[in-house]
Amino acid sequence: QKYCLSNNHCRRRLDAQILSIHEQVVYRLPNFVYMQEWGDRSMLATIALGAAQSPLGVASGAIAGHLVATLLAIIGGAFLANYLSEKLVGLLGGVLFLLFAAATLFGVF
Repeated sequence: QKYCLSNNHCRRRLDAQILSIHEQVVYRLPNFVYMQEWGDRSMLATIALGAAQSPLGVASGAIAGHLVATLLAIIGGAFLANYLSEKLVGLLGGVLFLLFAAATLFGVF
């Protein structure tokens, strides 16, 4: 409160901070996701399919597919969190990463 001139001033500063956080989420998150997915095969396939078919149908199907996949990941993760520790999940993820790297290196995939 030492920087606030009055309660109303503090309220306006807090509202500005909340708006700033909201703006960051609204503007930065889509850009972040887009940059992470840039060049992904599914993105390129969606673009090609949208050019050949109905863009509205392709967009609707892509959104629905991502929604279902995300919901399954969330529900499955919440279920598995009851039975597996974070340390074990990290260890399994690391081992699987190394196995897939080795399989790719040797041309299995």
